[in-house]
Amino acid sequence: MYKMRDEWTDERMDDFRGEVYRRFDDVDKRFDKVEGEIRDLRSEMKSGFDGVNDKFDGVSDKFDGVNDKFDGLNDKFVGLYRAQFVVGGGIIAALLGVIATQI
Repeated sequence: MYKMRDEWTDERMDDFRGEVYRRFDDVDKRFDKVEGEIRDLRSEMKSGFDGVNDKFDGVSDKFDGVNDKFDGLNDKFVGLYRAQFVVGGGIIAALLGVIATQI
C-alpha cells in the first residue's frame, strides 16, 4: 500500500499509476465474472419460468376439459328439466281430467 508523501517523484507516480491500472483491471475481471453469473442466473430463471408456464398450460387444458364435462352435464340437466315439465304437465292434465269427470 502506498503512504502519502510530501514529494512524489516521477518514478513513484509511474508506480502509483501502474498500481491503479492493475486494480482497475482486477475490478474489470470481477465485473466480468459477476455479469457472467447474472447471465447464467437469468438463463436458469427463464428455464424455470418456462417450466412453470408449461405446467399452467397443462392445468388450463385440464380446466377446459372439466368445463366441457360441465357443459355436457348442463345439457343433461336441461333435458331432465324438460322431462319433469312434461311429466308434471301430464300429471296436472290427468288430475284436471279426474276433477272434471267428478263434477
